[in-house]
Order: sequence, then C-alpha cells, then structure tokens
Amino acid sequence: MKKRIIILMILLFVNTAMAANDQIQDCPESLQAKADQAYIEYFPLLEQARWMQTDMTVVWGEVRGTNQLHHSRELIDHNFKGVVGPNNDTLYTKATVDVSQGPVVLTMPEVKGRYGSVLQLDSMHYEVGVDVNKAGRTVWVRKGYTGSIPKHDRLYRINSDLMYILIRTEVVDNNDVAEVHKLQDQMKLKGKVRQAKDIFPPLDADFVSRANSLLKDTTLSEANQKNADCYASIGILSDTKIDRKILDKAVENGQAWMKANESNLDTAYFNNEENTPKKDHQKGRAIANYLWHLAFQAKHADYPNI
Repeated sequence: MKKRIIILMILLFVNTAMAANDQIQDCPESLQAKADQAYIEYFPLLEQARWMQTDMTVVWGEVRGTNQLHHSRELIDHNFKGVVGPNNDTLYTKATVDVSQGPVVLTMPEVKGRYGSVLQLDSMHYEVGVDVNKAGRTVWVRKGYTGSIPKHDRLYRINSDLMYILIRTEVVDNNDVAEVHKLQDQMKLKGKVRQAKDIFPPLDADFVSRANSLLKDTTLSEANQKNADCYASIGILSDTKIDRKILDKAVENGQAWMKANESNLDTAYFNNEENTPKKDHQKGRAIANYLWHLAFQAKHADYPNI
C-alpha cells in the first residue's frame, strides 16, 4: 500500500512538472520575434486592462473608481457594443476590484427563483471563480496578505492587485425588471477607491508599458515568470528600451494573426491559472479574449431555469 502511494505521488509530481513545462514558451532570438510572441501571450492582460480602464471612464458615460459597483438598469438589445454576445435576459452589475489597499468585501442578497452569478477574473483574465446563487459576504485579498480579514462566507486570495467582477442577474420577463433593481440595490462593495488615471498608463502607450503596469502588481507562476524573463530584452519587467516601431509592429502582427485564426474555435478557451492543459495555451487564450473577452467558461455559460 505504501509503495502504491509513493508511486502515485511520484506520478503526480512528474505530471505537474510536465504541465508547467508545457506552459513555458520557446524564446525567440530576434527582438521582433520576441515582441510578436509577447504581444500574443499578454493579449489577455492587455485586453483586460483596456476594458477596466475604459469601463472606469467612458463606457457608461460616467467616471468612477475601483471598488465601486455599477448596475445596468435596462435589458440589452442588439445595439449594445460593450461586450461580445451579452445576454438579453440579464441585468449586469460590474466593478474593478482593487485589493492593493487591503481586503475588499462584496455583500450579495439572496437570489431565489432566478439565476444569479458573480464571475471573477484577475488582471491576466484567469478565472478566479464563479459563485452561482450565493448570498452573503465574499472577501478578496491579495495572495500573501497577512493582515486582518473581515468576516466572510467565501474568501479568495488572488494573484493580482486588480480583478474584474461581472454579476449577472436573470430577468424573467419585462415586468420583472423592477424586482431585479431591488436585488441590485442590495449589492454592496466595500474597499478603498482609486481612479483609473492613478493606475493605468495612457491608452496610446506602447504595449510593453501597459503590460508592465499590471505585471509588476501580479504574482506570476514559475512558468509565466520564465516566459517574462525571455521578454526582458524588449522591456518586460525590465528597464530595457527598444524602438517603438518594433512594439507597434508586434501589435499589428498579433492582431493580424488573431484575425486569421479566429475560426479556430477548438483552440480558444478560458481557464484558471492552475488549469492550462494545452501546450502553447497562450495562443488559445489570446484567441478567446480576441473573440469573447469577459466570457464564461462553457460550463458556466449554459444554465437551466432555476
């Protein structure tokens, strides 16, 4: 029995190591090739940052900070351009959560007779979690946080200072909208507020500067750190400066590559950071964000009537 347990432990260790190695990309030699590869790898990070920054400033026509809920009060129709494929039987509530200043607390009301969920995506667009029809207090803290933690029903330790939450509340019919408004009014988010201008570089900054603004406040896995080390020569997490033309060309090349491969839906997927089962998964995550940024994993996107 002991021998069997030891063998199983060895196999688990080997499989884990192999999975981590699958996440490490080959390091190209030329600066342009490195920049091209880095743009694809960090596209989920860049797209998440672009969305959080614009969402805090212009998307809904008002300026607001982190740790502030914003509710959509009307059902979305075909004219809405904010996200790809929104539900038209759902009212959305959203916020950029910022744990850099300490714990953040979300209080959710009890949701009965309808679907309600909280999707949580960190700065790299890894899924932190999805809570379905769960009332009570959710607390988020930065991984490694050692201070006091408020009373909670659910606790998440996240790998980045920033994350995005998207709350979906089902609307049964047009006469039900007012009832969902009452539920939205009971949702509370408590945490220290920062403004977008104090967090993000300008939207027209080069992609390396924008990536670094979030990577410096993100705990990278061992594999992701090795990939970042490869890109130090183009300025990722380093003081190296290279010709802006190389970085702009990488954006052009990356956008062209994603457009050319957008029909490869079988390779596009979302995941949490521990679940990256496919070699070269960075390309799959890039395509997924290119097509369906802020989308659920498939297992959460199809739900029965409750």
